Amino acid sequence: MTDFTGRQPDIDQVTRALTEANGSALVISAVAGAGGMGKTTLAVHVAHRLAARYPDGQLFVDLQGAGPRPPAARDVLGGFLRALGVDLAEVSEDLEERAALYRSLLAERRVLVLLDNAASAAQVRPLLPGAAGCAVLVTSRARLAGLSGARHLGLAAMRPDEALALLAKVVGEERVAAEREAAQELMRACGYLPLAIRIVASRLAARPGWSLARMRDRMADERRRLSELRVDDLAVEATFALGYDQLDEAHAAAFRLLAVPNAADLPLPAAAAVLGVAEEEAEELCEALVNVHLMESPAPGRYRHHDLLKLYARARLDGQEESRRAALDRLLGHYLAAMAWIVDVMYPGDPALGFGTTTGARPSFADLDAAIAWGQAEEEGMLGCLRQIAGTPGAALRDAVSLLDMMSLVFDFESSPTGYEQVAERLVTAAAERGDRIAEAHARRKRGEILYARRAAGAAAEEARAVRECAEARPADHASAVNLLAMLAHDRRAHDEAIALYIEAIEIWRALGHRSEEAICRGNLAMVLAEAGRGEEGVEVAELAVGVTRELGGGRPNPQILYQLAVALGAAGRPEEALAGFGGSRAEFRRLGQYTWEGLTLRRMAETYLAMGRPDRAVDHAEEALAMLREADQGWMGAKALAVLGRALTALGRRGRARACLTRALAIMEEKGLPDADDVRALLSRLDPPVYCSASEPQV
Repeated sequence: MTDFTGRQPDIDQVTRALTEANGSALVISAVAGAGGMGKTTLAVHVAHRLAARYPDGQLFVDLQGAGPRPPAARDVLGGFLRALGVDLAEVSEDLEERAALYRSLLAERRVLVLLDNAASAAQVRPLLPGAAGCAVLVTSRARLAGLSGARHLGLAAMRPDEALALLAKVVGEERVAAEREAAQELMRACGYLPLAIRIVASRLAARPGWSLARMRDRMADERRRLSELRVDDLAVEATFALGYDQLDEAHAAAFRLLAVPNAADLPLPAAAAVLGVAEEEAEELCEALVNVHLMESPAPGRYRHHDLLKLYARARLDGQEESRRAALDRLLGHYLAAMAWIVDVMYPGDPALGFGTTTGARPSFADLDAAIAWGQAEEEGMLGCLRQIAGTPGAALRDAVSLLDMMSLVFDFESSPTGYEQVAERLVTAAAERGDRIAEAHARRKRGEILYARRAAGAAAEEARAVRECAEARPADHASAVNLLAMLAHDRRAHDEAIALYIEAIEIWRALGHRSEEAICRGNLAMVLAEAGRGEEGVEVAELAVGVTRELGGGRPNPQILYQLAVALGAAGRPEEALAGFGGSRAEFRRLGQYTWEGLTLRRMAETYLAMGRPDRAVDHAEEALAMLREADQGWMGAKALAVLGRALTALGRRGRARACLTRALAIMEEKGLPDADDVRALLSRLDPPVYCSASEPQV
């Protein structure tokens, strides 16, 4: 094709495979890929490039491997013999005799044989020449692993730059340059599939009055995207159907169901949950689909659909809402069972934190570190599942809220609260629409905690009060809402109110038998007591909480409560003990991947060093905390670290940078409505007039 573009690494690989033997052996290159990936176009392009190397000609046949009636090998050989000048009237109908004659005719020739669209290695074998000087180029939707001696290439989608170049060759460089952003979005909608790009480009070329943005907008609706990808006798959907129609019912069902989740890809255990089968069976189904390029395996044990194939698979589920909902519920059950395992280890001795309706099989993680690593890898997939559950009538909404609850307990959601807030919002809306007041209260409580992490104090308080006043809310949600109101009072420095609310929450947790939650709430109480000038009382309360978690955790305390004890120790004038406690909690936060908590701990360590008269160490820890909280996009926490850094720099006489730190901290605190702003404003007023930093002094 004159508009052939890109694919240079693939061209080079196939060319090397067909030329490296230098005439000393028969060479075979097998190119495999999904329908519409451009296998035939690539093969024909390479064949043209190698014409001079095979001066005795080229033989081409479409084996129609994806069709219902591929040609018999005997008939294909008849066509080849005719092309080689043989009168078929004098040739036997016997396959073996025709194959022998074919090989003898090629024995002294240099011919390239292009076998397009092969169904299997068995279909190809009778068509192989025996001559060392010949070469065979095969294309297929399946990886022809049984083709002995072949060099294999799996053809993937085009790179974005290649896709744009192909579009420009058909519609013109000027149109693409004039609407480059729309062109890029259009190529993404095409999934960088060559057939889809050619169809879109052909439609645009035939409509010079259309803008690329108009075509992009027509492609934006996923429900009609495949119907847009057709022109004349070309259609992406028809190409996909050729492969899909070859599947038996088990593999066709797997192809459809695995397209249900919105996750970028699925690990094998999740795929097994979606399919409702054992992992061994799921692996066989997935690998079979990968082999015929109806699915991809981006890494061992992980599976995904090409974007357009996912749309095609989902369209095959139209009218099967029960199957779709059941697949989502099974995936949710899988995630919930895995997260319950983690929560049981991290918060042992408590009743189930969720509604207790999960049916997923418990996983067998080697240890907590392995479980946390799994969870961090699957966090986005779980959030995607929750978004789908919220939008699927009849799906297991209460379990969805429980999963969000467990995820927020385990992961560092404060470093990226937006995704969690969006999911919580959807779950609240879904629960309200379905009239499920229990799920709504649970979701609103969780949304309040997420809003608190974002420092949206007013909205968080509104959610907490709504849950506290909801008669249908579970006692655990009441307790969590009261604890949230206590934290908000604590932040306002309304210490007496906070203490009373924490005691109320502790009593509810104790009555429920939630000893881990009771201990965490006691740790919160210890911190407000410490800040209210009752440091030793705070240490007493925190030590009791640490003892409970050591007992529950088999000697391993909860790092959050260690942190709270360390805060109380510092307020009680016991800085060395406080630093030891902070060091232990920091190490555990890092192990668990809770980097926001690690940043908070570093900031507290900086404050402790400053109180000990060691501003140099305070600067080191404050800067490390600032970098970590900045990485986690925690502006208000970073503001507190900036304030400590400013105080430490002031003590070191570095007033220029100190003023810069405190000024920036004040701006953030005022924006967030933090009472700490008054303290920082007072610090700034005591500094000398602004001193400009030297060029060598680091800036904020």
